[in-house]
Amino acid sequence: MGLTMPFRNRAVVVAALLLAGLLAGCDNGESLPPDVLGYVNIDTSDGLDDRAPAAAFDGTNFMTVYEETVTSTDHDLIGAVANEGGSVLGYVLIETSPNDDRAPAVAFDGTNYLVVYQETAGAEHNIMGIFVSPAGAVGAPFVIDNSATDDDLAPVVAFDGTNYLVVYQRAVSGANGNIIGAVVNTIGTVQAGSPFNIDVTAGDDRVPAVASNGSDFLVAYQRGASGGDIRGAVIDPSGPIATLFGIDTSANDDRAPRVASDGTNYLVVYEEITTPTDRDIRGAIVDPSGPSPGTPFDIDTAVDYADYAPSAAFDGVNYLVAYTETVTSGDHDIMGARVDPAGTVLDFAFAIDQSDFDDFSPVAAFGATRYLVAYEEVFSSTDHDIFGALVKP
Repeated sequence: MGLTMPFRNRAVVVAALLLAGLLAGCDNGESLPPDVLGYVNIDTSDGLDDRAPAAAFDGTNFMTVYEETVTSTDHDLIGAVANEGGSVLGYVLIETSPNDDRAPAVAFDGTNYLVVYQETAGAEHNIMGIFVSPAGAVGAPFVIDNSATDDDLAPVVAFDGTNYLVVYQRAVSGANGNIIGAVVNTIGTVQAGSPFNIDVTAGDDRVPAVASNGSDFLVAYQRGASGGDIRGAVIDPSGPIATLFGIDTSANDDRAPRVASDGTNYLVVYEEITTPTDRDIRGAIVDPSGPSPGTPFDIDTAVDYADYAPSAAFDGVNYLVAYTETVTSGDHDIMGARVDPAGTVLDFAFAIDQSDFDDFSPVAAFGATRYLVAYEEVFSSTDHDIFGALVKP
Protein backbone atom coordinates (compact mmCIF):
# COMPACT_ATOMS: atom_id res chain seq x y z
CA MET A 1 0.00 0.00 0.00
CA GLY A 2 1.49 3.34 -1.04
CA LEU A 3 0.57 6.90 -0.31
CA THR A 4 -3.16 7.39 -0.68
CA MET A 5 -5.15 10.59 -0.95
CA PRO A 6 -7.97 10.52 -0.20
CA PHE A 7 -9.07 7.19 1.30
CA ARG A 8 -11.96 5.97 3.43
CA ASN A 9 -13.76 9.29 2.75
CA ARG A 10 -10.82 11.07 4.33
CA ALA A 11 -11.07 14.82 3.82
CA VAL A 12 -7.56 15.84 2.88
CA VAL A 13 -6.70 19.28 4.11
CA VAL A 14 -3.34 20.57 2.97
CA ALA A 15 -2.15 23.60 4.90
CA ALA A 16 0.53 25.73 3.25
CA LEU A 17 3.10 26.67 5.84
CA LEU A 18 3.55 30.35 6.20
CA LEU A 19 7.18 30.35 5.14
CA ALA A 20 6.97 33.05 2.45
CA GLY A 21 4.12 35.12 3.76
CA LEU A 22 1.59 33.33 1.58
CA LEU A 23 -0.93 33.40 4.40
CA ALA A 24 -0.93 35.14 7.74
CA GLY A 25 -2.96 33.19 10.22
CA CYS A 26 -2.95 30.42 12.78
CA ASP A 27 -5.18 27.38 12.79
CA ASN A 28 -7.84 29.58 14.39
CA GLY A 29 -7.27 32.71 12.31
CA GLU A 30 -5.02 34.49 14.79
CA SER A 31 -1.51 35.72 14.02
CA LEU A 32 1.38 33.30 14.19
CA PRO A 33 3.42 33.02 17.39
CA PRO A 34 6.96 34.32 16.81
CA ASP A 35 8.59 30.88 17.00
CA VAL A 36 6.14 29.16 14.66
CA LEU A 37 6.59 29.07 10.89
CA GLY A 38 3.13 27.68 10.23
CA TYR A 39 0.64 24.92 10.89
CA VAL A 40 -0.20 21.66 9.17
CA ASN A 41 -3.64 20.05 9.31
CA ILE A 42 -2.25 16.53 9.48
CA ASP A 43 -5.61 14.77 9.78
CA THR A 44 -8.73 16.82 10.42
CA SER A 45 -11.28 14.42 8.95
CA ASP A 46 -14.79 15.00 10.27
CA GLY A 47 -16.12 12.22 12.46
CA LEU A 48 -12.85 10.27 12.70
CA ASP A 49 -11.24 10.03 16.12
CA ASP A 50 -7.45 10.25 15.74
CA ARG A 51 -5.11 10.12 18.73
CA ALA A 52 -1.62 9.34 20.07
CA PRO A 53 0.65 10.81 17.38
CA ALA A 54 4.32 9.96 16.97
CA ALA A 55 6.66 11.44 14.36
CA ALA A 56 9.99 10.89 12.60
CA PHE A 57 11.90 12.39 9.64
CA ASP A 58 13.40 10.47 6.70
CA GLY A 59 15.74 13.15 5.34
CA THR A 60 13.07 14.63 3.07
CA ASN A 61 9.65 14.29 4.70
CA PHE A 62 8.03 13.76 8.08
CA MET A 63 5.95 10.70 8.87
CA THR A 64 3.34 11.16 11.60
CA VAL A 65 1.71 7.93 12.76
CA TYR A 66 -1.38 7.77 14.96
CA GLU A 67 -4.26 5.56 15.98
CA GLU A 68 -7.75 5.97 14.52
CA THR A 69 -10.87 4.66 16.23
CA VAL A 70 -13.08 2.33 14.21
CA THR A 71 -14.95 0.91 17.21
CA SER A 72 -14.16 0.71 20.92
CA THR A 73 -12.34 -2.57 20.25
CA ASP A 74 -10.88 -1.81 16.81
CA HIS A 75 -8.28 0.88 16.25
CA ASP A 76 -6.31 1.31 13.03
CA LEU A 77 -2.86 2.79 12.52
CA ILE A 78 -2.53 5.58 9.97
CA GLY A 79 0.51 7.44 8.68
CA ALA A 80 0.53 10.95 7.23
CA VAL A 81 3.46 12.16 5.13
CA ALA A 82 4.19 15.90 5.08
CA ASN A 83 7.12 17.79 3.63
CA GLU A 84 9.03 20.61 5.28
CA GLY A 85 7.03 23.05 3.19
CA GLY A 86 3.90 21.99 5.02
CA SER A 87 2.10 20.05 2.31
CA VAL A 88 0.47 16.78 3.32
CA LEU A 89 1.57 14.49 0.50
CA GLY A 90 -0.63 11.54 1.38
CA TYR A 91 -1.73 8.97 3.90
CA VAL A 92 -0.64 5.39 4.53
CA LEU A 93 -2.93 2.65 5.80
CA ILE A 94 -0.39 0.99 8.08
CA GLU A 95 -2.55 -1.51 10.00
CA THR A 96 -6.28 -1.69 9.30
CA SER A 97 -7.05 -5.30 10.22
CA PRO A 98 -9.88 -6.04 12.70
CA ASN A 99 -7.24 -6.26 15.42
CA ASP A 100 -7.14 -3.56 18.07
CA ASP A 101 -3.84 -1.77 17.39
CA ARG A 102 -2.81 1.19 19.54
CA ALA A 103 0.01 3.33 20.97
CA PRO A 104 2.24 3.61 17.88
CA ALA A 105 5.83 4.82 17.91
CA VAL A 106 8.13 5.33 14.93
CA ALA A 107 11.82 5.65 14.02
CA PHE A 108 13.74 5.80 10.71
CA ASP A 109 16.80 3.72 9.80
CA GLY A 110 17.99 5.52 6.65
CA THR A 111 15.88 3.32 4.37
CA ASN A 112 12.57 2.57 6.07
CA TYR A 113 10.48 3.56 9.04
CA LEU A 114 9.77 1.01 11.75
CA VAL A 115 6.35 1.49 13.36
CA VAL A 116 5.88 -0.40 16.63
CA TYR A 117 2.60 -0.76 18.49
CA GLN A 118 0.59 -2.81 20.96
CA GLU A 119 -2.02 -5.25 19.68
CA THR A 120 -4.80 -6.72 21.80
CA ALA A 121 -4.74 -10.52 22.03
CA GLY A 122 -7.56 -11.62 24.32
CA ALA A 123 -6.77 -10.39 27.81
CA GLU A 124 -3.16 -9.65 26.89
CA HIS A 125 -1.33 -7.30 24.55
CA ASN A 126 1.47 -8.15 22.14
CA ILE A 127 4.20 -5.90 20.75
CA MET A 128 4.22 -5.78 16.96
CA GLY A 129 6.17 -4.03 14.22
CA ILE A 130 5.66 -2.96 10.60
CA PHE A 131 8.15 -1.42 8.17
CA VAL A 132 6.93 1.46 6.02
CA SER A 133 8.98 2.95 3.17
CA PRO A 134 9.15 6.73 2.63
CA ALA A 135 7.06 6.15 -0.51
CA GLY A 136 4.33 4.50 1.57
CA ALA A 137 4.96 0.81 0.88
CA VAL A 138 3.83 -1.18 3.92
CA GLY A 139 5.44 -4.46 4.91
CA ALA A 140 3.81 -7.36 6.71
CA PRO A 141 3.23 -7.05 10.46
CA PHE A 142 5.74 -9.06 12.50
CA VAL A 143 5.89 -10.14 16.12
CA ILE A 144 8.36 -8.54 18.51
CA ASP A 145 6.94 -10.08 21.70
CA ASN A 146 3.79 -12.21 21.86
CA SER A 147 4.40 -14.19 25.02
CA ALA A 148 1.10 -15.80 25.93
CA THR A 149 1.48 -15.04 29.63
CA ASP A 150 2.68 -11.42 29.45
CA ASP A 151 0.74 -8.22 29.02
CA ASP A 152 3.03 -5.82 27.12
CA LEU A 153 2.14 -2.18 26.51
CA ALA A 154 3.30 1.27 25.37
CA PRO A 155 6.23 0.48 23.06
CA VAL A 156 8.82 3.08 22.06
CA VAL A 157 11.63 2.72 19.53
CA ALA A 158 14.98 4.25 18.54
CA PHE A 159 17.68 3.42 15.96
CA ASP A 160 21.43 3.47 16.65
CA GLY A 161 22.72 3.27 13.07
CA THR A 162 22.69 -0.53 13.02
CA ASN A 163 19.70 -1.87 14.94
CA TYR A 164 16.51 -0.72 16.56
CA LEU A 165 15.81 -0.98 20.26
CA VAL A 166 12.13 -1.47 21.09
CA VAL A 167 11.25 -0.86 24.76
CA TYR A 168 7.91 -1.48 26.45
CA GLN A 169 6.29 -1.95 29.82
CA ARG A 170 5.11 -5.33 31.08
CA ALA A 171 2.20 -5.44 33.47
CA VAL A 172 3.07 -8.00 36.15
CA SER A 173 0.50 -7.07 38.77
CA GLY A 174 -1.43 -4.01 39.87
CA ALA A 175 1.56 -2.67 41.81
CA ASN A 176 4.41 -4.17 39.83
CA GLY A 177 5.50 -3.49 36.27
CA ASN A 178 8.70 -4.29 34.41
CA ILE A 179 10.62 -2.62 31.59
CA ILE A 180 11.51 -4.96 28.71
CA GLY A 181 13.60 -4.45 25.57
CA ALA A 182 14.12 -6.13 22.22
CA VAL A 183 16.83 -5.50 19.64
CA VAL A 184 15.40 -5.68 16.10
CA ASN A 185 17.42 -5.43 12.89
CA THR A 186 16.45 -3.54 9.75
CA ILE A 187 14.62 -6.50 8.20
CA GLY A 188 12.52 -7.20 11.27
CA THR A 189 14.48 -10.03 12.88
CA VAL A 190 14.38 -10.00 16.66
CA GLN A 191 18.01 -10.55 17.62
CA ALA A 192 19.41 -13.32 19.80
CA GLY A 193 18.98 -12.57 23.48
CA SER A 194 15.81 -10.56 22.89
CA PRO A 195 13.40 -9.83 24.41
CA PHE A 196 15.50 -9.11 27.49
CA ASN A 197 14.88 -7.64 30.93
CA ILE A 198 15.86 -4.02 31.45
CA ASP A 199 14.40 -3.52 34.92
CA VAL A 200 12.49 -6.29 36.65
CA THR A 201 13.36 -5.26 40.20
CA ALA A 202 10.50 -4.71 42.62
CA GLY A 203 8.58 -1.56 41.79
CA ASP A 204 5.91 -0.30 39.43
CA ASP A 205 7.95 0.67 36.36
CA ARG A 206 6.05 2.22 33.47
CA VAL A 207 6.02 4.86 30.69
CA PRO A 208 9.36 4.02 29.03
CA ALA A 209 11.15 6.34 26.61
CA VAL A 210 14.24 5.67 24.49
CA ALA A 211 16.79 7.48 22.33
CA SER A 212 20.20 6.66 20.85
CA ASN A 213 23.37 8.69 20.49
CA GLY A 214 24.55 6.42 17.68
CA SER A 215 26.53 4.10 19.95
CA ASP A 216 24.26 3.12 22.83
CA PHE A 217 20.71 3.72 23.98
CA LEU A 218 19.27 5.50 26.97
CA VAL A 219 15.99 4.22 28.37
CA ALA A 220 14.17 6.43 30.87
CA TYR A 221 11.05 5.37 32.74
CA GLN A 222 8.80 6.22 35.64
CA ARG A 223 8.86 4.18 38.86
CA GLY A 224 5.63 4.37 40.83
CA ALA A 225 2.13 5.38 39.87
CA SER A 226 2.30 8.27 42.35
CA GLY A 227 5.22 9.80 44.18
CA GLY A 228 7.25 8.49 41.27
CA ASP A 229 10.94 8.61 40.44
CA ILE A 230 12.61 8.89 37.04
CA ARG A 231 15.03 6.08 36.47
CA GLY A 232 17.32 5.22 33.60
CA ALA A 233 19.20 2.41 31.91
CA VAL A 234 22.06 2.66 29.43
CA ILE A 235 21.74 -0.21 26.97
CA ASP A 236 24.73 -1.72 25.23
CA PRO A 237 23.00 -3.43 22.29
CA SER A 238 25.84 -5.91 21.74
CA GLY A 239 24.92 -7.78 24.92
CA PRO A 240 22.34 -6.58 25.29
CA ILE A 241 23.40 -5.28 28.69
CA ALA A 242 21.45 -2.79 30.82
CA THR A 243 23.14 -0.55 33.41
CA LEU A 244 20.51 0.87 35.81
CA PHE A 245 20.65 4.18 37.71
CA GLY A 246 18.48 6.97 39.12
CA ILE A 247 17.87 10.19 37.19
CA ASP A 248 15.56 11.95 39.66
CA THR A 249 14.92 10.00 42.86
CA SER A 250 13.88 12.96 44.99
CA ALA A 251 10.75 12.91 47.12
CA ASN A 252 8.88 14.79 44.40
CA ASP A 253 6.29 13.08 42.21
CA ASP A 254 7.98 12.79 38.79
CA ARG A 255 6.31 11.28 35.75
CA ALA A 256 6.17 10.76 31.98
CA PRO A 257 9.83 10.98 30.87
CA ARG A 258 10.95 11.50 27.28
CA VAL A 259 14.48 11.35 25.89
CA ALA A 260 16.52 12.94 23.09
CA SER A 261 20.25 12.87 22.28
CA ASP A 262 22.76 15.37 20.93
CA GLY A 263 24.91 12.56 19.54
CA THR A 264 26.92 12.18 22.75
CA ASN A 265 24.79 12.82 25.82
CA TYR A 266 21.06 12.71 26.47
CA LEU A 267 18.38 15.12 27.66
CA VAL A 268 15.66 13.52 29.77
CA VAL A 269 12.55 15.68 30.24
CA TYR A 270 9.64 14.91 32.54
CA GLU A 271 6.78 16.43 34.53
CA GLU A 272 6.88 17.04 38.26
CA ILE A 273 3.71 17.39 40.32
CA THR A 274 4.01 20.05 42.99
CA THR A 275 0.32 20.58 43.86
CA PRO A 276 -2.94 19.20 42.44
CA THR A 277 -3.10 22.22 40.10
CA ASP A 278 0.60 22.83 39.46
CA ARG A 279 2.85 20.62 37.37
CA ASP A 280 6.32 21.65 36.25
CA ILE A 281 8.60 20.58 33.41
CA ARG A 282 12.08 19.50 34.47
CA GLY A 283 15.10 18.02 32.78
CA ALA A 284 18.42 16.27 33.37
CA ILE A 285 21.47 15.78 31.15
CA VAL A 286 22.78 12.21 31.23
CA ASP A 287 26.32 11.25 30.24
CA PRO A 288 26.07 7.57 29.26
CA SER A 289 29.66 6.86 30.26
CA GLY A 290 29.46 5.79 33.84
CA PRO A 291 26.53 6.51 33.49
CA SER A 292 26.53 9.97 35.04
CA PRO A 293 23.22 11.80 35.37
CA GLY A 294 23.49 15.53 35.97
CA THR A 295 21.56 17.45 38.60
CA PRO A 296 17.90 17.84 37.55
CA PHE A 297 17.06 21.39 36.49
CA ASP A 298 13.93 23.48 35.97
CA ILE A 299 12.61 24.07 32.45
CA ASP A 300 9.19 25.58 33.21
CA THR A 301 8.21 25.90 36.85
CA ALA A 302 5.84 28.84 36.63
CA VAL A 303 3.51 28.75 39.65
CA ASP A 304 -0.10 27.66 39.15
CA TYR A 305 0.38 26.37 35.61
CA ALA A 306 -0.19 22.66 35.08
CA ASP A 307 2.46 21.72 32.50
CA TYR A 308 2.75 18.10 31.47
CA ALA A 309 3.49 15.51 28.74
CA PRO A 310 6.83 16.88 27.50
CA SER A 311 8.62 15.71 24.37
CA ALA A 312 12.12 16.58 23.14
CA ALA A 313 14.17 16.59 19.94
CA PHE A 314 17.63 17.89 18.95
CA ASP A 315 18.40 20.13 15.95
CA GLY A 316 22.18 19.80 15.85
CA VAL A 317 22.69 22.81 18.15
CA ASN A 318 19.97 22.83 20.82
CA TYR A 319 17.02 20.83 22.07
CA LEU A 320 13.37 21.76 21.64
CA VAL A 321 11.08 20.71 24.49
CA ALA A 322 7.37 20.79 23.61
CA TYR A 323 4.74 20.30 26.30
CA THR A 324 1.09 20.81 27.23
CA GLU A 325 -0.03 23.69 29.43
CA THR A 326 -3.45 23.81 31.08
CA VAL A 327 -5.50 26.98 30.64
CA THR A 328 -8.84 25.51 31.70
CA SER A 329 -10.16 21.95 31.91
CA GLY A 330 -11.27 22.27 28.28
CA ASP A 331 -8.44 24.40 26.92
CA HIS A 332 -4.85 23.22 26.80
CA ASP A 333 -2.05 24.93 24.88
CA ILE A 334 1.14 23.63 23.31
CA MET A 335 4.21 25.43 24.63
CA GLY A 336 7.94 25.21 23.94
CA ALA A 337 11.35 25.66 25.52
CA ARG A 338 14.90 25.51 24.20
CA VAL A 339 17.71 23.85 26.13
CA ASP A 340 21.38 23.68 25.13
CA PRO A 341 23.45 20.48 25.43
CA ALA A 342 24.87 21.62 28.77
CA GLY A 343 21.38 21.90 30.26
CA THR A 344 21.05 25.69 30.10
CA VAL A 345 17.47 26.77 29.46
CA LEU A 346 17.68 29.37 26.67
CA ASP A 347 13.98 30.27 26.68
CA PHE A 348 10.75 28.68 27.85
CA ALA A 349 6.99 29.02 27.83
CA PHE A 350 6.93 30.29 24.26
CA ALA A 351 3.74 29.64 22.34
CA ILE A 352 3.47 26.86 19.79
CA ASP A 353 -0.34 26.73 19.75
CA GLN A 354 -2.34 28.98 22.08
CA SER A 355 -5.57 28.83 20.11
CA ASP A 356 -8.88 28.41 21.89
CA PHE A 357 -8.94 24.75 20.93
CA ASP A 358 -8.01 21.96 23.34
CA ASP A 359 -4.54 20.78 22.29
CA PHE A 360 -2.37 18.22 24.05
CA SER A 361 0.09 15.28 23.75
CA PRO A 362 2.79 16.94 21.62
CA VAL A 363 5.62 15.01 20.00
CA ALA A 364 8.65 16.72 18.44
CA ALA A 365 10.84 15.65 15.52
CA PHE A 366 13.54 17.65 13.77
CA GLY A 367 13.77 17.72 10.00
CA ALA A 368 16.49 19.37 7.91
CA THR A 369 15.71 22.97 8.83
CA ARG A 370 12.79 23.01 11.28
CA TYR A 371 10.89 21.00 13.85
CA LEU A 372 7.52 19.37 13.41
CA VAL A 373 5.51 19.28 16.63
CA ALA A 374 2.49 17.01 16.14
CA TYR A 375 -0.35 16.96 18.66
CA GLU A 376 -4.01 16.14 19.27
CA GLU A 377 -6.78 18.71 19.04
CA VAL A 378 -10.19 17.98 20.57
CA PHE A 379 -13.42 18.82 18.79
CA SER A 380 -15.59 16.40 20.74
CA SER A 381 -15.20 13.37 22.98
CA THR A 382 -15.31 11.18 19.85
CA ASP A 383 -13.53 13.44 17.37
CA HIS A 384 -9.88 14.25 17.94
CA ASP A 385 -7.76 15.60 15.09
CA ILE A 386 -4.01 15.55 14.49
CA PHE A 387 -2.39 18.94 13.94
CA GLY A 388 1.20 19.98 13.47
CA ALA A 389 3.24 23.13 14.03
CA LEU A 390 6.49 23.94 12.23
CA VAL A 391 8.79 25.46 14.82
CA LYS A 392 12.02 27.39 14.30
CA PRO A 393 15.25 25.84 15.59
